[in-house]
Amino acid sequence: MPAEVSIEAGGAVVSLEPDSAESGGMLKLSGDHPTIFITIRWAKPSDLPRFAKLTLEPAGHPTLRRTFDAIGDIEDVWELHLHP
Repeated sequence: MPAEVSIEAGGAVVSLEPDSAESGGMLKLSGDHPTIFITIRWAKPSDLPRFAKLTLEPAGHPTLRRTFDAIGDIEDVWELHLHP
């Protein structure tokens, strides 16, 4: 179970409630190449691989999904390519 989940894009940060298996929120994406930063800190340290799935539903584009994984905490970047 995560202790902290945050997603940042365009200078805005969304902190999600880590007490459920699925969390949701809204984040404004601007431009054709927005960058998303995801940070997940786990409540209990472990040497086992951990993963998180992120689903985005940008207006006017197909749904996008990405799986992030790491040994320990997850700190990753997703550079999107949203072309009309």
